[in-house]
Order: sequence, then structure tokens, then C-alpha cells
Amino acid sequence: MLRILLLAVLLMLSALVFSPSQAHAAVCTVQVADLDFGAVDAIGNTPATTTAGIDISCDGITSGTTTITVCGNLGAGSAGEASGVRQAVSGGNALGFALYASSGTSQPWGSTANPELGNPLEIDLPVSGTTVSKTVELYGIVPSGQSSAPVGDYQTSFGSSDAVFTYAEGALDCAAPSGGTDAYAAFAVNASIAANCLLETNDLDFGTAGIIGEDIDADTNIAITCTPGTGYGITIDGGGSGDPDHRQMHSGTDTVDYDLYSDAARHNPWGTSLASTVTGSGSGDAQQMAVYGRIPPQQVAPGHYTDTVVVTITY
Repeated sequence: MLRILLLAVLLMLSALVFSPSQAHAAVCTVQVADLDFGAVDAIGNTPATTTAGIDISCDGITSGTTTITVCGNLGAGSAGEASGVRQAVSGGNALGFALYASSGTSQPWGSTANPELGNPLEIDLPVSGTTVSKTVELYGIVPSGQSSAPVGDYQTSFGSSDAVFTYAEGALDCAAPSGGTDAYAAFAVNASIAANCLLETNDLDFGTAGIIGEDIDADTNIAITCTPGTGYGITIDGGGSGDPDHRQMHSGTDTVDYDLYSDAARHNPWGTSLASTVTGSGSGDAQQMAVYGRIPPQQVAPGHYTDTVVVTITY
């Protein structure tokens, strides 16, 4: 009976000795702010960029530990990826974006589960006590060249399977972080595409003429690029005369009458009234639209005649 009691006491002492040391290890938490691109110009040539802070806090660190190593894994998000580019979605439409660990594009931030997106980021936290905290920046870019993305609010979310931060006291191989502990975070990525249009114009040149005894015709093109589904109207003002129904080119005090039309037969004047406005709908690609000019027969003095008209797109 005495031997049984002694064994029971030894077992109890063993539990008292070893349990505290096993429980004394760092516990880390991670919080990631939402990444908001705001208004994105999908038809422009400038990428949209933004940043978000990632806050890492650890406490209960074992005495003598000099470094906490954190392996940050960021996956594809709820909307997935296409050809190595993460997607944010608005209904059935997608907008591509990328995540980086630096302000440039040299260090894509990915995960061991999604190596096509990049590698996990190793984050080192120098330790001088039992607690430590650090904030790192997450950089987001919406690349240019996505003019086919329609107007809408785009979003994707990162949950526990997409934002995993594996940590350990001391060194940790982020390519294969065995023996580490996982901390999870959640955040959203948001972007908004508003209706937008770009307009490019070219000069209209009637060439050289002597006596104007018959119509002189010429044409040029303007290019319109609008976000898909964006309706627009295009007007052309009266130039120097101020009257679209009586346009004139000038050479000093001398003038030449001319007209602008939206059709090759030159039946539909192009002006500023509702009836003479040309309308269309954007596709995301540049749409070429012809402007037809005509100088009717008239007597004119020799000279170099010019006029400047203003082309306006309303959407």
C-alpha cells in the first residue's frame, strides 16, 4: 500500500514540473486592415495602388528568445485567381489585382498553397522581453489594361484559409514551416469602377484649292474609349463663328463657309443640338467615328484658312 501511494505522489509531482514549461511559449495574433483601392480608372493607363497595415502581436515569449519568425501566407481570396492574378468580382465581372510585400513589383506576396501568386513573406520580430509587436505594409496594385471591366463595385475576401501566418520562436523555414503555430486573419479587398470616357481627335484637312466651283469634301476620325455599357453623346460646337449651322474658317478678315456631318452622304449635320448629337455605348475598346466635312461652292480670297472646333463627350 505504501509503494502505491509513493508512485501516485511521484506522478503528481511530474505533472506539476513539466506542464508549466510546455505551456510557456509565444502566442501571436495578426490583424489585417481592409485593402481599399477606391475609384479605379479602368480605361486609363495608370495602375491603381493602395496599402494596408498588418499588425502582429506576440506575448508569453519564452525567456531567452531573441527572434519570433512569422511566415505570412496570402492565398487567392474568395474570388480566386486567373493565370496568377487575383480577382475581385462584381456580379459576373472580374477585375485583376496583385499583392506585394514592397512598394514595387519585385516581391509578390503569395503562399505555399498558391506558389503561382508568389512566395510567403518571412517577417522577423526581434525580441527583448516577453512581448513584441510589429506592423508591416501590404501593397496592392490594380494593373492597367483592364478596359473591358464594366462599371461596378468589385470585392473579394480573405478568410482563415487565405490569410495564414505561421510563427515560431527562433528560426522557421517559410518554404516548409514545420513545427510552427498558425494564426489566422481576415480582410477584404474593394475597388470601384465608375463610368469614364477618353476622347482623341484628329485635324480635318481640306487640302489646297483654287476657285471653289464645286463641293470640296474631306473627312477625319475621332476615337472614343468608354467603360463597357457607358452611354455617351458627342457634340461639335460652332468654332470661331459660334454657330454650328454657319461654320466659317478664317484667314485674317476673309472667311470660307464649311459644314460638318456625321454621315458620308452629308445629310446629318453634326452640331450641339439634341437632334445633331451623335450617341453611342462604350465597349472598353477604342471606337473610331468619322467626321465628314464639306466646303460648298463660293467665292473666296486667296489665303490659309483655319478654324478650331471643340468636340465634347457627355456620359
